[in-house]
Amino acid sequence: MLAMRCLALCMLLLAACEDLSEPAEPVWNKQPCAHCHMLVSDPRYAAQLVTRSRQRLYFDDPGCLAAYLHAHASQVAHAWVYGASGWLRPESARFRADQSSPMGYGFLTDPSGEHDFAAVTRAALAPRDRGAP
Repeated sequence: MLAMRCLALCMLLLAACEDLSEPAEPVWNKQPCAHCHMLVSDPRYAAQLVTRSRQRLYFDDPGCLAAYLHAHASQVAHAWVYGASGWLRPESARFRADQSSPMGYGFLTDPSGEHDFAAVTRAALAPRDRGAP
């Protein structure tokens, strides 16, 4: 019993020491998107943020991150999107059109992309055809 308590305390202390100002890898194929709840599985489209309350959230599509940021901007401390060279700040990332993005927002990080994160945000906030009759 004492060993279990010590282990739990050690794990809590390790979690408290995590540098939340830096990105961290999600548990690929097991971590749910904080916006749409699909599993974060393809690093090419992954994104993440840390809230001011020190909670790390992951996203499976840059559009999901953009929609979340729009709704919760005041609660966000840091955000990143995954790019060819690793995790990037959304405001410094470039994006190219890619209709195969997980949630269909249509963007993929690409250093030579013609779009900025504002374009991703506009697409995320635009009314979408949900297949209604």
